[in-house]
Amino acid sequence: MQQARNLTADLGTRMESLHFLLRDRDGKYSEVFDAVFGADEPRVIKSAPQAPRTNAHCERIIGTIRHEILDHVLICSTRE
Repeated sequence: MQQARNLTADLGTRMESLHFLLRDRDGKYSEVFDAVFGADEPRVIKSAPQAPRTNAHCERIIGTIRHEILDHVLICSTRE
């Protein structure tokens, strides 16, 4: 619950632009965790039960974004 409060505090005014919070069905997320976000605008959506492919899609998207960013970064060093 404290982590959810910290996240909402860190997001501040950006919290208003969020519409959904997608989370898995892990036991560490209690109803109190959902209530912290339910007080604000975002609607909490739980992932489908026993859907192992969902994580693979997220990992692929994150990997693609990471590769695209690294392709456009030039690393310079003072050592020769």
